[in-house]
Amino acid sequence: MRKMRINFILPPCELSGGPLAILEYANRFIERGHDVTVTTYPKKYWPKSWNEEPFPWFKFNGKVIYGEEKDSALFTKLIKRISKALGNKEQKPLAAFENIINEASIVSQVISYMPDCDINIATFWSTAFAAYFSKKGKPVYFMQHYEEVFYTNDYYNILMKLAVRMSYELPLYKVANSSWLQRQIQVKYGQKVPFSNNAVELLDFSPRPKKSEKDGIIRIVTFSRPEEWKGFADVVVAMSKIKREYGNRVQWHVFGREHAYIPPDNGTAPYTLHKGLPFAELSKLYAECDIAVCASWYESFPLPPIEAMASGTAVVTTHEGMEDYCFDGVNCLLVKARDIESIYNGIKKLIENPELRKRLANEGLKTSKEFSWNKAVIEREKILIDILDGAVEYDVFQPLHLGLVDGNSIPFEKMPLDLMDKFYDGQLISYNGAIFIISNGCKRHISTAELFAQIIEPGTPITEVNGLDFSRIPFGLPILTKYDI
Repeated sequence: MRKMRINFILPPCELSGGPLAILEYANRFIERGHDVTVTTYPKKYWPKSWNEEPFPWFKFNGKVIYGEEKDSALFTKLIKRISKALGNKEQKPLAAFENIINEASIVSQVISYMPDCDINIATFWSTAFAAYFSKKGKPVYFMQHYEEVFYTNDYYNILMKLAVRMSYELPLYKVANSSWLQRQIQVKYGQKVPFSNNAVELLDFSPRPKKSEKDGIIRIVTFSRPEEWKGFADVVVAMSKIKREYGNRVQWHVFGREHAYIPPDNGTAPYTLHKGLPFAELSKLYAECDIAVCASWYESFPLPPIEAMASGTAVVTTHEGMEDYCFDGVNCLLVKARDIESIYNGIKKLIENPELRKRLANEGLKTSKEFSWNKAVIEREKILIDILDGAVEYDVFQPLHLGLVDGNSIPFEKMPLDLMDKFYDGQLISYNGAIFIISNGCKRHISTAELFAQIIEPGTPITEVNGLDFSRIPFGLPILTKYDI
């Protein structure tokens, strides 16, 4: 087997699926005889407690290169001085520039201490610039998500959003981790990139007897993150209806990061919060629960649903980004993202139907076994070897849609000019069963069927839109009550 020098470029990160997958690839490449390093930001940008052990939640067997912190760029210092002189009034625009300049400064530092290698793997949009401009090894981008969704449309984040889009346009070899992400890059940027799924560590997750078989209490588990697009707030509303209907017959368990605005003792859907669970305890929680719920608006091969499957638990999830292993009515129930009623109905259906729960759980367990790390690593390794040998059909210089010009999918304040002839304010559109209303050049989700009936006249036409047009219309705030429109 051909031995490669592989360098991963990893930004500071917390415990989540993306870094876990990257470090798993790194460890397994080491096991297969490759020389592997991880280059990351200076220690200043990591939690101080991690200095001795860079990833306390993961045992990495290779070398981590931090580099030394250097003085901030002159331009950064200048922005800070101007910002201080202006006071609070003009902070926001300057903060946007300061944010992006600081990121560029850090990337340049990372390049300066990056080791020589055969393959240089970016793992996040900022590291894509480091991989490309370092000129060390063949630049490859292991894409973990459509990262534009990480940033809101405020002053502070808009330049970061633009930078994300520019990173996708760099002539790198790209590998998407899901067919959903592959489709986003093709639709929005005209690039045909290969995809290779991540995996689930089957040694960490396995079925256990359900507690409900003894006490009759249905236990539901959900992953929590504060980001809006993770959909935790949607699950809270759905679970409030479930709790009103079933009371103490249902218990709700939540793991992950604490949600600042929805505490465990909230009055509508109280839950038990499990913080900092090691994999063994997380597997136990999954396995003892009857239903796992994931309501993200969009994902790219997320781990919680397939971890729940590997633990023998029935899954209720949305469909965006789960298509590679989630099949409605076969191994899970698929519900509509941002649709409270759909999420509620999915949970209720599994509460009321133990035979369906058992069947979906059994089929999900079978599905999880198809996504082993041995298979995933061999697929990625072959892609890297083909890149080194020039044996790939993928052209890094293929023609691109220049997103900064045509506005595809970047929500400024208005939709792209070429879409203005197709859509108008007040128009109803439908995509994958969800209904939106065009308002001030943005699409606003009408959250429930009941609300739709309240605010929309019967017989109002609804236009079914294709994925490209839908992705290019900016999102506006969802319509949650009749007073929001």
